[in-house]
Amino acid sequence: MAIGTPSNLSLSNLGVITGSNSGAGTQTSLRYCRGYTTAQTSMWADFRIGTSGHLPSITWSEGSGTTGSAKGYFQVKIKNDVGEYMGAGSSGEWIKGSLGTSLNENRTYYWNVIESVGGVGSLYQSRIANRSANSTDYEGGFDLVLGTFGVVAQQYGTGEDSFRHDGGV
Repeated sequence: MAIGTPSNLSLSNLGVITGSNSGAGTQTSLRYCRGYTTAQTSMWADFRIGTSGHLPSITWSEGSGTTGSAKGYFQVKIKNDVGEYMGAGSSGEWIKGSLGTSLNENRTYYWNVIESVGGVGSLYQSRIANRSANSTDYEGGFDLVLGTFGVVAQQYGTGEDSFRHDGGV
């Protein structure tokens, strides 16, 4: 299956990625995954990263400095428990941004997953992407097409699906 496809939904896995499983033998409920509210909750629609018709993408920006000649794609891999729940499998799936041109590895770049309007669940960002325990479920990377560009991807901000490359580091 592909990311954005509810192929392997598991309440237990949802409990892990939302931090709702507090220990062995603890029962998980959608109410706990939502944040202990009584609001009606959907196991897929409220927590999904996207759907097959509204897949997430990558947005990126750059700091000041001189331009270069490298070309490539900033990307984020969704993997492990989050990847499994979102349809990408535990080994994961890369989400690529648009082709970047005139890139210089000595500049600072920022990139992150942008969930598609109409596709993302209302609880994905707050209950999954912003949860520090899920940091290993997201991997930043760069797919070089032309030139030289050594990326050191570091997570930053409150979203574990946000990365930066500090130029000259």
